[in-house]
Amino acid sequence: MEITTYTGTGTDTATKTDEALTHQEPGEGRRTSHGPDSGTLDLMRIDRRFGTVVREGPWIVSRRIEVRLTAGNVRLDFTEAVIDVDTVHLDVDLGLGSELTLVVQPGIKVVAEDLDARLGDFDLRAQSDGATPTFLRVEVSGRLHGGGDLVVRRPRRNFDQWMRPNRAS
Repeated sequence: MEITTYTGTGTDTATKTDEALTHQEPGEGRRTSHGPDSGTLDLMRIDRRFGTVVREGPWIVSRRIEVRLTAGNVRLDFTEAVIDVDTVHLDVDLGLGSELTLVVQPGIKVVAEDLDARLGDFDLRAQSDGATPTFLRVEVSGRLHGGGDLVVRRPRRNFDQWMRPNRAS
């Protein structure tokens, strides 16, 4: 089992993506072939107090992600991620003043059926349109307590995209 762990304070970024990157069409998540050498990790663990962790650009999506936060922020941006799994199990424990943001594209479905949200908020801004086939299912479980927030949203648009929404980029 291969485990990637991020602990401590400050901002962390991880490497180990080059061997698993493939060609990406605009607006599509990166996918690699299923196989033992594809670079898929079994577990990514983020344990943070006071600080920020950002995973964006090409990063390898693990089968299981554990996030433990107190007074910190984590943003997992799946729009350019290397996705080699069909289902991700996301276990969260968000404490006082913490926020986990999942940035998803069409085709990624987030399900939070086993989430205990006491004194915390779960904000699902990115609804599935039903027309796009699902290529990744993110199953969220765990707890939000003491003001911990979980936000699921689409990528932000730049000014040009906002002014001309129907124009192809």
